[in-house]
Amino acid sequence: MSEGGRFKRGMCLCKEAISIIDSPVPFDWADQPFSANGFPRKPVTIVESGILQDALADIATGPIIGAEPTGAERVQSYNSVPLPRMSNIRLHIADAIPWERAYGEVTPEELYDFLLTKRLVMPHEEWCYLIGYRGGQVNVISGDFVFNCTAIYRFKEGNITLHQPAIFSGKMLEVLAAIRTGVGAMDIHRLGSCRKQGQSVPSSGGGPLFTLIEAHPHVRLGGQ
Repeated sequence: MSEGGRFKRGMCLCKEAISIIDSPVPFDWADQPFSANGFPRKPVTIVESGILQDALADIATGPIIGAEPTGAERVQSYNSVPLPRMSNIRLHIADAIPWERAYGEVTPEELYDFLLTKRLVMPHEEWCYLIGYRGGQVNVISGDFVFNCTAIYRFKEGNITLHQPAIFSGKMLEVLAAIRTGVGAMDIHRLGSCRKQGQSVPSSGGGPLFTLIEAHPHVRLGGQ
């Protein structure tokens, strides 16, 4: 999110209810209170109420792009080059619908019934519930991403059908703008890894228990 090599602070990216925050969480899988260069790692509000605010910048890239260094430098090992990377990054949706359930406890049938009861979806509408994460990648220049899910459940007219896993792909900004709302409490301990320029470091994060995304031409399942 830059123009002419400069960070575009103040750019409107999505609805006002959405914020994205990165900061280390004590004893978390990706906890790193200090950067690879020895600086305290600062909490970074990347998006605040729909507006682009800050970047994960280090002492090398920050001054170049016009962003404040935040101690985001991380390395895979002692002989790696420090690179700005995420730690625990999470999606906050202020108008998320409360639901006192935990991930892994909710069946597809219960989820569909809850969405219908709260009128978040209508019976005649077709919705797909993606479950499980099996790796993916993103082009940080263009914003194109792709990842694989474990299974897809199709919700329509009161029926639920299970489909084979497929890729979920699209463009980051379009997906962000297509978020309708969230369901459930925050779950920020989804474990993973961040790979960049041949390095891999622990990462984590999350968001509401479920996130509803509207249909969009740049959000695709199975390449369609």
